[in-house]
Amino acid sequence: MRRARIRKEDVLGLYRFIDMVLSLPEDLEEEYHEEIFKEEEVRDMPYITTAERIGMKKGLEQGLREGMLEDAREMVLEALEERFGDVPGDLEEVVRRQKDRDVLRKWHRLAIRAGSLEEFRRKAGV
Repeated sequence: MRRARIRKEDVLGLYRFIDMVLSLPEDLEEEYHEEIFKEEEVRDMPYITTAERIGMKKGLEQGLREGMLEDAREMVLEALEERFGDVPGDLEEVVRRQKDRDVLRKWHRLAIRAGSLEEFRRKAGV
């Protein structure tokens, strides 16, 4: 269904008419004019459908989850590097592929506590 397009001249004419017949106390008059200006700003913005809003929200949530996962991966790798020097490529790849945040937390604690890279691998199961 297509929304009818209202011309700006028609809106201004209606606004002038309301302004002529409506007498408001000064404080309400100011509030009324502020609302009119807000409405003009909203009209310049494109309409976003409910489906688009839901999609945008889901995309934002997914982006946040991915960002948090990437941060957790980096923390594991930084802890391993700080403790044991260079992280072997195969281990780095395993960490970067991990998608479970709880596992990454466990690995981070393990990277801090493990006595060696071999102990980390063994306890982490990688």
